Amino acid sequence: MLRWKNEVLTENEFKKLHWLRYLEVRKRSLTGDFSKILPNLCMLRLYVCDSTPANLNMKKLVVLDLESCGLAQKLAVINLRDCQELTRAPDLSQCVSLESINIEGCSAMKGALHIGNFKNLKTLKLVGTQITELTGDIRMLQKLEEIDAQDEVTPHSMKVGRLPTSLKRLSISSRGEIPNLLELKELESLSFSRCYHLQIPEDIGELVNLKELIVWRSPLDALFPLKALPSSLTTLAVVDCGKLWRLPSLANLNKLTALNLKQLGAWEIRGLGELRALKTMEITDAPNLNKLDGLETLFHLTHLKLEGCGSLAKLPSLANLIKLQRLEIINCGQLKDKVTGLERLVSLEHLRLRKLEHLNVRRCTKLMEATGIEGLESLRLLDMSGCSSITKLGDLSGLKNLVELHMKKCTKLTRVTGIDRLETLRALKMSGCRSIKQLGDLSGLENLHTLDISGCIELTEVKGIERLPSLEYLWMSDCRSIKELGNLSGLRKLRQFHIRGCTELTEVKGLERLQSLEYLWMSDCRSIKELGDLSRMKKLREFDIRGCTQLAQVKGLEELKWLWDPRMDKRLKVKYLWERYGERQVNRVVRFAHEKHLRRRHSRNGAQPLSPGKT
Repeated sequence: MLRWKNEVLTENEFKKLHWLRYLEVRKRSLTGDFSKILPNLCMLRLYVCDSTPANLNMKKLVVLDLESCGLAQKLAVINLRDCQELTRAPDLSQCVSLESINIEGCSAMKGALHIGNFKNLKTLKLVGTQITELTGDIRMLQKLEEIDAQDEVTPHSMKVGRLPTSLKRLSISSRGEIPNLLELKELESLSFSRCYHLQIPEDIGELVNLKELIVWRSPLDALFPLKALPSSLTTLAVVDCGKLWRLPSLANLNKLTALNLKQLGAWEIRGLGELRALKTMEITDAPNLNKLDGLETLFHLTHLKLEGCGSLAKLPSLANLIKLQRLEIINCGQLKDKVTGLERLVSLEHLRLRKLEHLNVRRCTKLMEATGIEGLESLRLLDMSGCSSITKLGDLSGLKNLVELHMKKCTKLTRVTGIDRLETLRALKMSGCRSIKQLGDLSGLENLHTLDISGCIELTEVKGIERLPSLEYLWMSDCRSIKELGNLSGLRKLRQFHIRGCTELTEVKGLERLQSLEYLWMSDCRSIKELGDLSRMKKLREFDIRGCTQLAQVKGLEELKWLWDPRMDKRLKVKYLWERYGERQVNRVVRFAHEKHLRRRHSRNGAQPLSPGKT
């Protein structure tokens, strides 16, 4: 047992006591920074203490005893957040001046919490606990403004009695009902999570101060019996309520700025066109939704996301959404023909959609055309990956701010014009565009960082590739029609080079000067007969030439002390092999895979197979 004579104890007395698990303080004060000391403290008892630090490390605390603590009556804040070892709530009956209780994240804490004595209590946070009941006459806590008892993982059957009318924010997970919800006239934010027997009162519109209503994973049969939602709402979110087949009309929500509907069973959103203040709308996993009437009148909309709306076959014109900054249309498989209105949005006369920065229409497999994209002046990201029915795009040369262009697996796309003038472009990803035959001259793309044209089997050449000074990643595997590339010696920043399966490629000029190269994968390039001297590639880490059956020799490997070959057992370093076996064995290991092809070829011709050491 340790004893101190000082009446005031600072962190200095405890710095070396990392092993301390039990601390009892009598007639002393604690002061200073305790956040990084006493990491193993399990039990804390305070008797007649004048003060304690606000940042005690209580992550492993199991018992907190404030009995006979002179400080208790003055205590205003209890913060036990993330004390995951605490199994029961401490006795706070003497803390009559408490204004805030935070036991959020105390996942082992069970039982009831008595709060009826705390007349000054304003905030109560119970998220992530196993508290099953709030006891005491809670109605008398007329200063209580916030209760956060929402558990998004494992909700418990929390019993909640009649709540004080002073409440402004209520977040709760409960299997029971809230008896006096309509009496909470001051309520501004209401959030239900996993409330399995939730019945929202049909007169909820009487809560005239309610600004935020969130319903999450609460199996409601429907909201349509409601007379009306509160017209004061600015945020409405109905998430993962799969049985919600119909919504009440939203026509009276003229202040609503954010609408989030996820896993919705409804087939329409009534009153959508009246939400003139709406700025953000996200509709996700709504398989029955087949129309969005009124979308064209949401003039203040800045963010529109539609994902997994499998029955949505047509969108209204977007021509009037002049403030739209982000548009995402993902996995809407029935959306046919075209997204209309884009051509008007960008006309200089009306300055339409000049602020649009992100256009995402991935995996819309029946989308055949998207006109007007060519005029989106502020566009920075264009992603149409997986739009397998689209055949052409307009001239993209006007997209002066475009940074990323993703057109992966647009299998019917035959041509994209204007790429050669996208001076700000940093990433061009067109892998799997099996029908495209030309890209234009890329030499003007001085900022291009990533180029992915893998699987473009009809592409016969890539003009200007040798004049891309910023290029670091070049992926062009399975480009079976490309026979030659320019001299790549100017790609001084190139780090990864993939040319697997380029079966017609006969030569890679300038390879020996790529001193920044770290990964070189060129397996199954069956027409390549030689490579340059690789001795300058001091940063090379992986080198794959499997299936390069015409390649007879690899020069310069003796200088690549840190080359790692992915085919070597346990990823042995070439440096070790070089020092022990010499050049012949190193070449044999690096050529290990394609040597099999050489043996088979010699055997078919009646010749003796190569011996293991020959190169």
